[in-house]
Amino acid sequence: MITNIEIENRTKESIDLKKIKLFSEKLLNEIFKKEGGNYFLEIIFVTNRQIAKLNRTHLKHDGATDIISFPNANKEKNGPISLGSLIVAPAYLKTHGEEMEEVVLHGMIHLFGLDHEIDQQKWSDKICEVKNGIHSV
Repeated sequence: MITNIEIENRTKESIDLKKIKLFSEKLLNEIFKKEGGNYFLEIIFVTNRQIAKLNRTHLKHDGATDIISFPNANKEKNGPISLGSLIVAPAYLKTHGEEMEEVVLHGMIHLFGLDHEIDQQKWSDKICEVKNGIHSV
């Protein structure tokens, strides 16, 4: 499996982008291991204000949130499959005591096509499967 992950920090927060990229590659390899293929993922770090605006515009929810997943399963001719974008608010994570890795995993499971509000059991099973897989690597 080939992965191309683009990460952009649009905040003034200090983020270990290399660590996030390596962790994200492990997650993608575990989540999509049966699929094979060439994948592209975008992770963008934004401010609370920016994610609140996206949250209102796209999800009709008020206020900031930790992460928003924008799936985009499209394949370019002879190119990678674009899984979509993860938009993360690191200041929100700090304020709410959330771990970056947990939030990125959460977002990627959404990109995989699962929704914890629709099927909690499948969501929980996939989270456990992925966590067990990356810890055995």
